[in-house]
Amino acid sequence: MRHPFEKLIQIQLILLLISIFAGILTIWTAILFFSFFACIAVVTSFFIEGYIELQKGDVAQAGHQLIRAIILIIFISFLYFT
Repeated sequence: MRHPFEKLIQIQLILLLISIFAGILTIWTAILFFSFFACIAVVTSFFIEGYIELQKGDVAQAGHQLIRAIILIIFISFLYFT
C-alpha cells in the first residue's frame, strides 16, 4: 500500500537535493543566484511540509512550517535584492 502523500514527499526530497546541488554550485562558481535558488528550494520544501501536515490534520505543525517558510522567503528576498 502506498503512502497517501508519497508524491509530495518525493517532490520535497527532490527539492532538498536540488538545494544541495545549488549550494555546491554556489561554492564552486561564486554566483549568488545559485544560493538564492538553493534557499528558495528549501523554502518550497517547507511549504510542502506544511501542506502535508495540514492534510494530516495537524494545524499547529502546519502553521509552524508555513510561518517559517514565509519568514524565510521575506528575509532571503530582502538580502538578495538589496
